[in-house]
Amino acid sequence: MRIAFVYPYLSRISGSRSPLSIASALSMDNEVDIFAYSVRKDLMDKINKITGNAHLNYHKKIDAPRFGIFFALRYQVFRGIDRRIFHSILERHRINPYDLIIVGSNEGRNIGQYFRTEKLAHRPVTATILMELHDHGFHLFYERSLKSIRYIAWIFYPFVNLVERWRFSNFDLIFSNSSWTATIFRYLYGLDISASLPTLAQEYLPDDENSEGDSYIAVPTVSVNEEHKKMIERLSDEGIKLICFGPRKVRAREYRGFVEDDERLKIMKNAHATLFLFDYEALGLIPLESLSLGTPVITIPKEGPYEELKDCKDVYFARSYDTIKSVITQLIKTYKDEETVTRCKQYASRFSPESSMAKIIESYNAKIGERCS
Repeated sequence: MRIAFVYPYLSRISGSRSPLSIASALSMDNEVDIFAYSVRKDLMDKINKITGNAHLNYHKKIDAPRFGIFFALRYQVFRGIDRRIFHSILERHRINPYDLIIVGSNEGRNIGQYFRTEKLAHRPVTATILMELHDHGFHLFYERSLKSIRYIAWIFYPFVNLVERWRFSNFDLIFSNSSWTATIFRYLYGLDISASLPTLAQEYLPDDENSEGDSYIAVPTVSVNEEHKKMIERLSDEGIKLICFGPRKVRAREYRGFVEDDERLKIMKNAHATLFLFDYEALGLIPLESLSLGTPVITIPKEGPYEELKDCKDVYFARSYDTIKSVITQLIKTYKDEETVTRCKQYASRFSPESSMAKIIESYNAKIGERCS
């Protein structure tokens, strides 16, 4: 089977690793071409390593990522870049037809309509993977601090919602990155989800000894809010050893700031548990990464992490400070034995790229069956 995988803006590995790992899994038994518009120069080697047998096609290389309102307009609203990618795919399709077109990012959502309106002798099945909903901020509107810009944006939300629904409805298949995203999507748009594809790309780390000394709790700060910062600082003040890392600074005895992927993963691997506090998460890759490294997780019972991990014995859900501290105290005193490590890894294996690939192929075959009936 020939597959075109669309990922218009390849500027960082952190947000791209999961969808690209799906493309890599698909390339094991299929011919896969990845179509991008912009690719960051210094990531080429890493991207090629992640994508495996898939072949990368791109329009230009860039030096550094750029985000903001102009990026959103150009890549997610205006059609110019989507149209260029579509014509690149179409040129190859006319010579050697693709069977499946997959858009694996928030960008590229006009691709479905272009293939639906194009008159083709062999029309491929088109699919999109919802990596994040643009309007999650709207459905959390009343939970967040109110600012005038949100009142203004709320007026335009129903119109944006209609346009987005039309764009989604032009795809033959719609996948989501998590069960939580699927739930919100059905509520907001009333469209069916073919399958949920929570995916964790495999990470390879050496089997090194614990280099951190005493027992400790790993604390990523990427998603924490002010209330969580106070919890973390209080835990540190009360003598619990935490190793904190991430872009949001906290006042703790050991805060390492931003760390590279290898160091981040080693911190979680050698910890007795990972404390993952978050404001909003549709999926939450950090808990999945922690489990894949054999480390239990303490997190909040809401949204994506709860929906995906509520049946996992090694994920502890807690809201209040006292409950979180009680669980941490229990885990930090308990030796993380081989049975726990194995159990965590076995649970995490259900989120493999190969599992997501199987769901995609199953949905594709069902759609082909509908066309033939």
